[in-house]
Amino acid sequence: MLRNKKGNFGLALLLGLIFALVPVSFVQAAEITFTGYTAETAYSTPISIGNITTVGGKASIKVDNLPVGAIVKVYDQSSGGKLLGSSTVKTGTSATVSLSSLSSNVYVSVTLESVRSEISIGQSTKLTDLNTVVKNNAGISDTVTVTGVSVGDIVKVYDALTEGQVLGTATVAKAKDVAVVSIKQLGTTAGSIYVSLKTLGSTESERSAINYDEELVTDALIIGSSIAVNNAGVSDTVTVTGLSAGDVVKVYDASTEGQVLGTATVAKAKDVAVVSIKQLGPEAGSIYVSLKKVGENEATTRLKTDYIAEPQTYELADHNIDIKNNAGVADTVTVTDLTSGDIVKVYDSPAKTILLGKATVAKGKTEAVASIKQLGIASGNVSVTVTSPGERESETYEKGYLKEEQTEPLEVGQINVINNSGTADKVTVTGLEVGDIVKVYDAAGTKLLGKATVAKDKTEAVISISQLGTAIGTVKVSVTSIGMRESDPVAKGYDEEDQSSSPNLSDISIANSLTANDKVTVAGLAVGDIVKVYKTSTGGILWGKATVASGETQAEVTIRQLGSGAGTVWVTVTSSGKLESSRTEQTYLAE
Repeated sequence: MLRNKKGNFGLALLLGLIFALVPVSFVQAAEITFTGYTAETAYSTPISIGNITTVGGKASIKVDNLPVGAIVKVYDQSSGGKLLGSSTVKTGTSATVSLSSLSSNVYVSVTLESVRSEISIGQSTKLTDLNTVVKNNAGISDTVTVTGVSVGDIVKVYDALTEGQVLGTATVAKAKDVAVVSIKQLGTTAGSIYVSLKTLGSTESERSAINYDEELVTDALIIGSSIAVNNAGVSDTVTVTGLSAGDVVKVYDASTEGQVLGTATVAKAKDVAVVSIKQLGPEAGSIYVSLKKVGENEATTRLKTDYIAEPQTYELADHNIDIKNNAGVADTVTVTDLTSGDIVKVYDSPAKTILLGKATVAKGKTEAVASIKQLGIASGNVSVTVTSPGERESETYEKGYLKEEQTEPLEVGQINVINNSGTADKVTVTGLEVGDIVKVYDAAGTKLLGKATVAKDKTEAVISISQLGTAIGTVKVSVTSIGMRESDPVAKGYDEEDQSSSPNLSDISIANSLTANDKVTVAGLAVGDIVKVYKTSTGGILWGKATVASGETQAEVTIRQLGSGAGTVWVTVTSSGKLESSRTEQTYLAE
């Protein structure tokens, strides 16, 4: 054991080859000799532990008498354990190991690198063109496939027999015996690549020159494999059959160069491609179709494919067209015997200058109804066409229509006019149809006084007019049926407003009280009748008024005071819808 001023600790010095600790024995204080190292280490000079210092909990150990290259390691255990620090002798004969901390015992080992021995490693077997296949693809990556190799073998492809650039590399995967090197592009023409193999435990082989062919060109399509359909109003199509998944079909407008009209790729598990083209045109013509298979260049020869002119829909017949020239509502053109998707168009003339309206036949239907805001009052003609899906518009068919129909005038007996007083006047028209519109004009027929529409499930219309006037007069009344013009107005006279009957003298009683309000009572009346009491026979002061309540036949007018002496009052009655009656004079006694 060695002691320093800070405390006691043991040092075991170990010498061995790499990764081994060799036990040693103490010779004297601060000097240790090595025993137990193998013969392949020629080093036998005793070494010594030099300065051991500790500062602030940190320590350093200096080991002397070592050769250049010796590695000193300090552990916290005699075997295994934690490496506390290490140092290598680069020059001189000593190494100092710095420790972050110092325990009660540490263990030192010295490792010497053994003499290097030469080991001969074999070279991998050179590849041949028998197990190396090159695919010079077009449009996709080229591949170099090497067979008969083992897991972990590495294949490299170069552009030269010596030196040069690496074009690609691949390692044989687990449970495989083939390596596939992917190369972006070798080029369109034929050429050579240089391939090497490196097996596990061997050096890379010499490179083998492997030739490859130029990129393949797809054969031209055979006659009859392409069909063009020249539609109208929808996209045209070119269908090519007998293909394989991934094949690309292109359609051109010329046999060489020209413009690409459309392209399509054959889907997975399919053998047909359909190219959609916006429009080839209404006339007959030809397109040119090419094919490009996966990994090949596009065929140099395009297949000429003819197509016929767009088909035209048949012209309509007269009996298929019905025109309603309505008044007040939209006019209609109905075309029958059609097919779902057919489109009907209505023009102002065979020249198709103005499109008046159009309609499409709905699913499951055989007719279309085109709505037109107004054709006009008079008769006339329109031009009608139909366009079936995938076909051109038919020729126009000119169809005439009648003038707008006028509603028949009312009979005078259908009209009843009530000239009320104090409430709105009423004009009632009977014998009508639902939707009929009745209008009431003044005697001149120029001012509209009121109108009404016949409601659902009704056969009459009642027009309310604020006031016709007190005197007799005339109104003019018209009717307008749905889809027809207004009828000629019919004149209907009406009486003057009725005047209420004056109250009977015997029905008027007056109580002129000394101590209470005076009262004028009128009997023999109807509910709603209004009684008024005046001070004079004409004009003058209105003493008071009262209305006959529900369930009553008389009205009582309360007057604060008629006066202490006898006198006279004048009483009127106003019945509902009538003018006020003339005044009836009635006297009363003194209080």
